[in-house]
Amino acid sequence: MNDVVTPMLSIQSILTEWGKGRSIGKAPNGFPSQSAHDRMRRIPGRGTVSACGLAEESFDIVDRVVSELRGKQDCRHPVLALYYVEGMNLKAVGGAVRTKDGRPIGKHKARDCLIAGESWVAGKLDDMGVVFVR
Repeated sequence: MNDVVTPMLSIQSILTEWGKGRSIGKAPNGFPSQSAHDRMRRIPGRGTVSACGLAEESFDIVDRVVSELRGKQDCRHPVLALYYVEGMNLKAVGGAVRTKDGRPIGKHKARDCLIAGESWVAGKLDDMGVVFVR
């Protein structure tokens, strides 16, 4: 029997594509705006142009799941956002994310939070029955 096995995407690949999609339409100066590409891809009747490797529906699911972390009082959401959306390395993330007393969490804690956030998102997607394939 010739079964075709379709490889599943890793959570890191999924979050990398999510980060690309989140950074589209984000102004470099921090002001809320939309890029011309982002505005154009949302015009009815023109179809959608995917700037990231996830379909729009898949992107929305991942975005909702990651956004759930925002309400939790820990470092997972800011670390995921800085690492995957902003493209910061772990040392920079560790310097940017602060503890409750205002000290930077550091590179090693940032790595722990990144792994915990990736695992939480993967588990949540798994609980929802969502599978991403290449």
